[in-house]
Amino acid sequence: MPDSPEYVDGAIPFGVFTVDLKRGVGAGTAVVTCVCESFNLTKPGNVINRPNEIGGPNGWAVVAGQETATGVLQIATSTTETPKIGDWFSRIMDRKAASTAETWVITNTSEPFEMNGYAKVSCNFQQSHAHPAT
Repeated sequence: MPDSPEYVDGAIPFGVFTVDLKRGVGAGTAVVTCVCESFNLTKPGNVINRPNEIGGPNGWAVVAGQETATGVLQIATSTTETPKIGDWFSRIMDRKAASTAETWVITNTSEPFEMNGYAKVSCNFQQSHAHPAT
C-alpha cells in the first residue's frame, strides 16, 4: 500500500461520498467506514400494458420499479473489515432539500485482486423501503 500523504488540505476531492456500513437489524452495528469511489443509481419503471379484448394495445401505465445501484467501495488497510452481503447504509440520495435518508443494502460483492491495484470491493445495492426495526 502506498504511504499516506504528509498533508491534505481537503481541496483534492476523492470519492463520491463516504458510507458508514452497518450490520444487523434496527440501528445495526457499525462495521466500517468506506470511501465510495463510485455509485450508480438505477431507477427503473415497470410498464403495465392493458390489452383490448383481442390482445391489442388499449392503454398502459408506468409505476416506479425497485431501485438498485452499483458502486465501488475503497478498503482503507489490510486490516479493515471487508463489506459483506447484507451490510447497509443510510444516506440522502435525492438532491432536493427536503429529502429523507434512504437505506441501501449490499446484495452482491466482487473483490478484485490486481497488480499495482488498491483494495476495493465492487458492490450491488438494493434500496430497502421497509428497513427492519428488529
